[in-house]
Amino acid sequence: MKNELIKVPEIWKIYTLNNIYDYVKTHGYANTPYPKKVKKAEDQILNFIKVQKKKNIKISSIEKIIIETNKQFKEKKILGPITGPTGDSYGTYKGLFLDLNDIEDVYISKDKYETIINDKIDACDKYGVFKSKTCGWVGWIIANITKKDATTFLVSFNHFKKETAMSEVFSKLNKYNDEKVSRRLQKFFISNRFWYHDDLENLNKALPYTPFLNY
Repeated sequence: MKNELIKVPEIWKIYTLNNIYDYVKTHGYANTPYPKKVKKAEDQILNFIKVQKKKNIKISSIEKIIIETNKQFKEKKILGPITGPTGDSYGTYKGLFLDLNDIEDVYISKDKYETIINDKIDACDKYGVFKSKTCGWVGWIIANITKKDATTFLVSFNHFKKETAMSEVFSKLNKYNDEKVSRRLQKFFISNRFWYHDDLENLNKALPYTPFLNY
């Protein structure tokens, strides 16, 4: 499983910024968005594009930029969750916004992202690693995905090198696979919570997220 890692261009952050914008303009007191939060989210996207694309655009042009980014990423085989089980995958949809200034270099595997087709799992390896100012190098891998679209992520963090972050996460994958039988027994007799759930919870607790009301 030592496939090539692709460095992801920083333009990937437009996805999260757009998701934040979509969230704040549809949430608020008595179903009325907070104008200051909407303006802040809008300014963040436009300023980001100004830096990335060296041009000023209107908020109505964001969709065009996203389409261009999707095409660029598809050509480079950058598919799936860019930062694994963090950011959008963890909390944007429930009002927890990851501080994107904390995320630096991002790499992802070239393998196709797992999908469900006709109720069958199109299974393949998917993993990545990114550098966090808060948590060092963070490695992640998809260990399993079910027909109910529930994805199991394994993570490692607080590493000084991306190689050691990925080495540990591959070791955890071996452990996860070796424990397949014991997990079934534990689920039946004890609980559905395992060590990898704690790992992921600890990572997302350590990363800098801002709750919607504090945004």
